Amino acid sequence: MRTLNRFVIPLLSAGWTAGLVAACGGGGGGSDTSPAAREPLALNATNGQRMAAAVVADGDDLADDDDSGFFLPQPLTAGGGIQPCRNGGTYTLVRGTPLRFGFNNCRQAGVVQNGGFTLQVLAVEGDIDSPTSDSVFTAALGFDGLTVTSNTETFVFEGGGYNATRRYIASETLTTTTVSGSDLRFANDEAMARITAFDIVATTVSATSRHSLRYNLGYDDISFAGTVAVRTDLPLRNLEGFPPDSGKLTIIGANNTKVAVEATGGGTARISIDANGDGDFTDSGDRVINGQWTTFFG
Repeated sequence: MRTLNRFVIPLLSAGWTAGLVAACGGGGGGSDTSPAAREPLALNATNGQRMAAAVVADGDDLADDDDSGFFLPQPLTAGGGIQPCRNGGTYTLVRGTPLRFGFNNCRQAGVVQNGGFTLQVLAVEGDIDSPTSDSVFTAALGFDGLTVTSNTETFVFEGGGYNATRRYIASETLTTTTVSGSDLRFANDEAMARITAFDIVATTVSATSRHSLRYNLGYDDISFAGTVAVRTDLPLRNLEGFPPDSGKLTIIGANNTKVAVEATGGGTARISIDANGDGDFTDSGDRVINGQWTTFFG
Protein backbone atom coordinates (compact mmCIF):
# COMPACT_ATOMS: atom_id res chain seq x y z
CA MET A 1 0.00 0.00 0.00
CA ARG A 2 2.87 2.41 0.57
CA THR A 3 3.49 2.52 -3.18
CA LEU A 4 -0.15 3.13 -4.02
CA ASN A 5 -0.30 5.99 -1.51
CA ARG A 6 2.06 8.01 -3.70
CA PHE A 7 -0.51 8.11 -6.47
CA VAL A 8 -3.76 8.91 -4.69
CA ILE A 9 -3.74 12.39 -3.16
CA PRO A 10 -1.26 14.26 -5.41
CA LEU A 11 -3.87 14.84 -8.12
CA LEU A 12 -5.02 17.79 -6.02
CA SER A 13 -1.75 19.67 -5.67
CA ALA A 14 -1.80 23.27 -6.87
CA GLY A 15 0.10 22.46 -10.06
CA TRP A 16 -2.42 19.82 -11.08
CA THR A 17 -5.48 21.94 -10.39
CA ALA A 18 -4.28 24.94 -12.36
CA GLY A 19 -3.44 22.79 -15.37
CA LEU A 20 -6.74 20.94 -15.28
CA VAL A 21 -8.89 24.05 -15.09
CA ALA A 22 -7.06 25.44 -18.13
CA ALA A 23 -7.59 22.29 -20.17
CA CYS A 24 -10.87 20.76 -19.06
CA GLY A 25 -14.55 21.19 -19.44
CA GLY A 26 -16.91 18.77 -17.72
CA GLY A 27 -17.12 15.06 -18.26
CA GLY A 28 -17.27 11.52 -17.01
CA GLY A 29 -14.58 9.27 -15.56
CA GLY A 30 -12.99 6.11 -16.89
CA SER A 31 -14.65 2.72 -16.98
CA ASP A 32 -13.25 -0.67 -16.12
CA THR A 33 -14.24 -4.32 -15.74
CA SER A 34 -12.99 -5.40 -12.31
CA PRO A 35 -11.79 -8.90 -11.46
CA ALA A 36 -13.62 -10.94 -8.86
CA ALA A 37 -12.78 -10.18 -5.23
CA ARG A 38 -10.81 -12.75 -3.23
CA GLU A 39 -12.03 -14.25 0.03
CA PRO A 40 -11.26 -12.54 3.39
CA LEU A 41 -8.10 -13.51 5.24
CA ALA A 42 -8.23 -14.88 8.81
CA LEU A 43 -5.89 -12.70 10.87
CA ASN A 44 -3.73 -14.27 13.56
CA ALA A 45 -0.53 -13.87 15.56
CA THR A 46 1.51 -15.08 12.58
CA ASN A 47 0.24 -12.74 9.87
CA GLY A 48 -1.35 -9.92 11.89
CA GLN A 49 1.71 -7.77 12.45
CA ARG A 50 2.81 -8.14 8.85
CA MET A 51 -0.65 -7.16 7.63
CA ALA A 52 -0.65 -4.13 9.91
CA ALA A 53 2.70 -3.06 8.48
CA ALA A 54 1.46 -3.51 4.91
CA VAL A 55 -1.69 -1.47 5.53
CA VAL A 56 -0.28 1.30 7.68
CA ALA A 57 3.32 1.73 6.46
CA ASP A 58 3.85 5.29 5.29
CA GLY A 59 0.13 5.96 5.67
CA ASP A 60 0.84 9.66 6.09
CA ASP A 61 2.06 9.67 2.48
CA LEU A 62 -1.62 9.69 1.53
CA ALA A 63 -1.57 13.38 2.41
CA ASP A 64 1.75 14.21 0.76
CA ASP A 65 1.53 16.42 -2.32
CA ASP A 66 5.31 16.46 -2.84
CA ASP A 67 5.66 13.04 -4.45
CA SER A 68 3.37 13.41 -7.41
CA GLY A 69 3.65 9.92 -8.93
CA PHE A 70 2.15 10.16 -12.42
CA PHE A 71 2.01 13.57 -14.05
CA LEU A 72 0.14 15.84 -16.36
CA PRO A 73 2.39 16.81 -19.28
CA GLN A 74 3.84 20.31 -19.02
CA PRO A 75 3.36 22.58 -20.76
CA LEU A 76 -0.23 21.38 -21.21
CA THR A 77 -1.49 22.49 -24.60
CA ALA A 78 -4.97 23.91 -24.96
CA GLY A 79 -5.35 22.02 -28.22
CA GLY A 80 -5.52 18.31 -28.98
CA GLY A 81 -3.56 15.86 -31.08
CA ILE A 82 -0.01 14.57 -30.64
CA GLN A 83 2.26 16.85 -28.64
CA PRO A 84 5.90 16.64 -27.49
CA CYS A 85 6.66 15.91 -23.84
CA ARG A 86 9.10 18.12 -21.94
CA ASN A 87 12.02 15.65 -21.87
CA GLY A 88 11.21 13.42 -24.84
CA GLY A 89 8.44 11.20 -26.15
CA THR A 90 4.92 12.33 -26.95
CA TYR A 91 1.46 12.50 -25.50
CA THR A 92 -1.95 12.61 -27.16
CA LEU A 93 -4.78 14.71 -25.80
CA VAL A 94 -8.30 13.95 -26.98
CA ARG A 95 -10.57 16.73 -25.84
CA GLY A 96 -14.14 15.89 -24.91
CA THR A 97 -16.04 14.35 -22.06
CA PRO A 98 -13.80 13.27 -20.39
CA LEU A 99 -10.35 14.40 -21.47
CA ARG A 100 -8.29 11.42 -22.60
CA PHE A 101 -4.51 11.33 -22.31
CA GLY A 102 -2.34 8.77 -24.11
CA PHE A 103 1.42 8.54 -23.57
CA ASN A 104 4.24 7.19 -25.72
CA ASN A 105 7.49 7.16 -23.72
CA CYS A 106 6.52 10.56 -22.36
CA ARG A 107 9.38 11.81 -20.14
CA GLN A 108 9.20 14.48 -17.48
CA ALA A 109 11.20 15.09 -14.28
CA GLY A 110 12.76 11.62 -14.34
CA VAL A 111 9.45 9.78 -14.87
CA VAL A 112 8.39 7.92 -18.03
CA GLN A 113 4.73 7.26 -18.82
CA ASN A 114 2.98 4.97 -21.30
CA GLY A 115 -0.65 3.94 -21.64
CA GLY A 116 -3.28 6.44 -20.62
CA PHE A 117 -5.84 7.87 -18.27
CA THR A 118 -9.05 9.86 -18.43
CA LEU A 119 -9.60 13.05 -16.53
CA GLN A 120 -12.49 15.35 -15.76
CA VAL A 121 -13.07 18.49 -13.76
CA LEU A 122 -16.37 18.24 -11.91
CA ALA A 123 -16.45 21.54 -10.00
CA VAL A 124 -14.36 24.64 -9.34
CA GLU A 125 -15.25 27.32 -6.80
CA GLY A 126 -13.11 30.30 -5.86
CA ASP A 127 -9.48 31.00 -6.75
CA ILE A 128 -7.76 27.64 -6.37
CA ASP A 129 -4.27 29.19 -6.48
CA SER A 130 -4.86 31.87 -3.85
CA PRO A 131 -3.75 31.29 -0.21
CA THR A 132 -6.11 34.05 0.93
CA SER A 133 -9.35 32.85 -0.69
CA ASP A 134 -11.62 29.92 0.05
CA SER A 135 -11.81 27.41 -2.79
CA VAL A 136 -13.13 24.00 -3.82
CA PHE A 137 -11.81 21.81 -6.63
CA THR A 138 -13.28 18.42 -7.60
CA ALA A 139 -11.95 16.08 -10.29
CA ALA A 140 -12.20 12.45 -11.38
CA LEU A 141 -9.55 10.13 -12.80
CA GLY A 142 -9.68 6.75 -14.53
CA PHE A 143 -6.82 4.49 -15.63
CA ASP A 144 -6.34 2.70 -18.95
CA GLY A 145 -3.23 0.57 -18.58
CA LEU A 146 -1.12 3.49 -17.37
CA THR A 147 2.52 2.54 -16.74
CA VAL A 148 4.77 4.83 -14.73
CA THR A 149 8.52 4.22 -14.57
CA SER A 150 10.52 6.09 -11.95
CA ASN A 151 14.14 5.18 -11.25
CA THR A 152 14.16 1.37 -11.56
CA GLU A 153 10.49 0.81 -10.66
CA THR A 154 7.60 0.42 -13.09
CA PHE A 155 3.99 0.48 -11.90
CA VAL A 156 0.92 -0.50 -13.90
CA PHE A 157 -2.45 1.05 -12.98
CA GLU A 158 -5.90 -0.19 -13.90
CA GLY A 159 -9.35 0.65 -12.63
CA GLY A 160 -12.18 3.13 -12.79
CA GLY A 161 -10.09 5.41 -10.63
CA TYR A 162 -11.48 7.85 -8.12
CA ASN A 163 -13.14 11.17 -7.42
CA ALA A 164 -11.17 13.69 -5.39
CA THR A 165 -12.09 17.00 -3.78
CA ARG A 166 -9.75 19.61 -2.34
CA ARG A 167 -11.32 22.24 -0.04
CA TYR A 168 -9.35 25.17 1.31
CA ILE A 169 -10.52 27.51 4.12
CA ALA A 170 -8.22 30.51 4.08
CA SER A 171 -9.04 31.86 7.56
CA GLU A 172 -7.95 28.53 9.10
CA THR A 173 -5.21 27.70 6.54
CA LEU A 174 -7.07 24.36 6.42
CA THR A 175 -6.91 22.07 3.40
CA THR A 176 -9.20 19.03 3.37
CA THR A 177 -8.71 16.44 0.65
CA THR A 178 -11.30 13.70 0.14
CA VAL A 179 -10.71 10.78 -2.23
CA SER A 180 -13.27 8.06 -2.91
CA GLY A 181 -13.79 5.29 -5.41
CA SER A 182 -14.87 1.71 -5.95
CA ASP A 183 -11.82 -0.08 -7.35
CA LEU A 184 -8.19 0.85 -7.99
CA ARG A 185 -5.38 -1.60 -8.76
CA PHE A 186 -1.64 -1.40 -9.26
CA ALA A 187 1.23 -3.79 -9.86
CA ASN A 188 5.00 -3.74 -10.18
CA ASP A 189 7.72 -6.39 -10.29
CA GLU A 190 7.42 -7.04 -6.56
CA ALA A 191 3.79 -6.52 -5.59
CA MET A 192 0.18 -6.40 -6.69
CA ALA A 193 -2.40 -4.59 -4.62
CA ARG A 194 -5.96 -3.39 -4.84
CA ILE A 195 -8.16 -1.06 -2.81
CA THR A 196 -11.94 -1.18 -3.06
CA ALA A 197 -14.83 0.90 -1.69
CA PHE A 198 -12.31 3.45 -0.48
CA ASP A 199 -12.94 6.74 1.31
CA ILE A 200 -9.88 8.74 2.34
CA VAL A 201 -9.87 12.11 4.12
CA ALA A 202 -6.66 14.04 4.79
CA THR A 203 -6.40 17.46 6.43
CA THR A 204 -3.54 19.92 6.80
CA VAL A 205 -3.45 23.13 8.83
CA SER A 206 -0.59 25.06 7.30
CA ALA A 207 -0.27 27.56 10.15
CA THR A 208 0.46 24.82 12.71
CA SER A 209 1.86 22.06 10.42
CA ARG A 210 -0.72 19.65 11.85
CA HIS A 211 -2.09 16.78 9.78
CA SER A 212 -4.83 14.21 10.18
CA LEU A 213 -5.70 11.17 8.12
CA ARG A 214 -8.70 8.85 7.99
CA TYR A 215 -9.18 6.01 5.55
CA ASN A 216 -11.77 3.27 5.19
CA LEU A 217 -11.30 0.71 2.45
CA GLY A 218 -11.01 -2.87 1.32
CA TYR A 219 -7.40 -3.95 0.94
CA ASP A 220 -6.04 -6.82 -1.14
CA ASP A 221 -2.28 -7.42 -1.30
CA ILE A 222 -1.34 -10.44 -3.42
CA SER A 223 1.42 -11.36 -0.94
CA PHE A 224 -1.34 -12.37 1.50
CA ALA A 225 -3.79 -15.24 1.08
CA GLY A 226 -6.90 -13.04 1.24
CA THR A 227 -8.41 -9.61 1.75
CA VAL A 228 -9.13 -7.38 4.75
CA ALA A 229 -11.24 -4.32 5.50
CA VAL A 230 -9.68 -1.26 7.08
CA ARG A 231 -11.58 1.28 9.14
CA THR A 232 -10.43 4.35 11.03
CA ASP A 233 -11.78 4.52 14.57
CA LEU A 234 -9.89 7.73 15.43
CA PRO A 235 -8.05 9.77 12.76
CA LEU A 236 -4.28 9.56 12.81
CA ARG A 237 -2.96 12.99 13.86
CA ASN A 238 0.60 14.19 13.68
CA LEU A 239 2.90 17.18 13.51
CA GLU A 240 4.64 17.41 10.15
CA GLY A 241 7.79 15.28 10.10
CA PHE A 242 6.80 13.20 13.13
CA PRO A 243 4.86 9.93 13.64
CA PRO A 244 1.21 10.12 14.68
CA ASP A 245 0.68 11.07 18.31
CA SER A 246 -2.90 9.79 18.39
CA GLY A 247 -5.30 7.71 16.32
CA LYS A 248 -6.54 4.16 15.88
CA LEU A 249 -7.15 1.84 12.92
CA THR A 250 -8.87 -1.54 12.92
CA ILE A 251 -8.09 -4.15 10.26
CA ILE A 252 -10.84 -6.77 9.94
CA GLY A 253 -10.41 -10.21 8.43
CA ALA A 254 -12.42 -13.42 8.12
CA ASN A 255 -14.67 -14.49 11.01
CA ASN A 256 -14.33 -11.03 12.60
CA THR A 257 -10.64 -11.54 13.37
CA LYS A 258 -8.99 -8.18 13.91
CA VAL A 259 -5.77 -6.24 14.20
CA ALA A 260 -5.96 -2.90 16.03
CA VAL A 261 -3.25 -0.31 15.43
CA GLU A 262 -2.99 2.55 17.92
CA ALA A 263 -0.69 5.58 18.02
CA THR A 264 0.04 5.85 21.74
CA GLY A 265 2.05 9.11 21.79
CA GLY A 266 5.71 9.99 21.96
CA GLY A 267 6.43 8.09 18.74
CA THR A 268 5.10 4.79 20.13
CA ALA A 269 2.46 2.39 18.85
CA ARG A 270 0.53 -0.70 19.89
CA ILE A 271 -0.54 -3.57 17.62
CA SER A 272 -3.25 -5.81 19.13
CA ILE A 273 -4.31 -9.05 17.41
CA ASP A 274 -7.65 -10.78 18.06
CA ALA A 275 -7.12 -14.19 16.43
CA ASN A 276 -10.50 -15.76 17.28
CA GLY A 277 -12.77 -12.77 16.63
CA ASP A 278 -14.29 -12.64 20.11
CA GLY A 279 -13.65 -8.91 20.51
CA ASP A 280 -10.82 -8.98 23.05
CA PHE A 281 -7.07 -9.42 22.84
CA THR A 282 -6.44 -11.59 25.91
CA ASP A 283 -6.86 -15.17 24.68
CA SER A 284 -3.94 -17.56 24.28
CA GLY A 285 -3.81 -17.11 20.49
CA ASP A 286 -4.01 -13.32 20.69
CA ARG A 287 -1.06 -10.98 20.81
CA VAL A 288 -0.36 -7.40 21.94
CA ILE A 289 2.89 -5.76 20.80
CA ASN A 290 4.19 -2.36 21.93
CA GLY A 291 7.01 -0.52 20.20
CA GLN A 292 8.13 2.48 18.19
CA TRP A 293 5.89 3.63 15.33
CA THR A 294 8.85 3.88 12.96
CA THR A 295 9.99 0.37 13.85
CA PHE A 296 6.60 -1.06 12.92
CA PHE A 297 5.74 1.12 9.94
CA GLY A 298 8.85 2.94 8.75
